[in-house]
Amino acid sequence: MGKVGNSLLMLKLLQGGKKYSIKELAEILEVTPRQVRKYKNDFEKAGIYIETVKGRFGGYYYDSGEKLFEITFDIKELNILEKINLNILQEKNIWKIIFVIHYVAIV
Repeated sequence: MGKVGNSLLMLKLLQGGKKYSIKELAEILEVTPRQVRKYKNDFEKAGIYIETVKGRFGGYYYDSGEKLFEITFDIKELNILEKINLNILQEKNIWKIIFVIHYVAIV
């Protein structure tokens, strides 16, 4: 799974109320611990603050009192989002981006 899918999965896991170590998240997402830290940093830039517990039994948890939104994407939908994201990053032509979004959504 790509960055978008992994980020959404990480947020979904943390919204479940369990504390996860960075190592656990990295194994689940099949990325490096450094990438997990980057996802957390990206969330914070977007105003979504994930709590950090330091130390040997530390990790990340999300405790806002309410869920931001219910994430219910299946694997096919996550793959579609990832394709859209890749095309947006690679393409400068807005009409081509709109076409790709429309095409990927109906396939």
